[in-house]
Amino acid sequence: MEDVDLIRADFDHFLSRLYALENDAKTGKVDIDLVSLSAQIDQTCAKIDNLPPEQARLFTSRMNEMIECLNRLETEIKKRQD
Repeated sequence: MEDVDLIRADFDHFLSRLYALENDAKTGKVDIDLVSLSAQIDQTCAKIDNLPPEQARLFTSRMNEMIECLNRLETEIKKRQD
């Protein structure tokens, strides 16, 4: 079983990283492999599958926040490329 504190730390890390990248993308100074980053986030989100349902639910909003932020980042990068 995954340790909840480790999963929480992973989520915090990725949320912080995503928000920083999103801010950088708005100024046009970000160059990142979104496929690789998405895969890393998917691996982190998959860790909650090993948790009991009551603990897994604690991460639902944070997981959705990461996905929304990743989508905004992708949109911002695409705008800069056009």
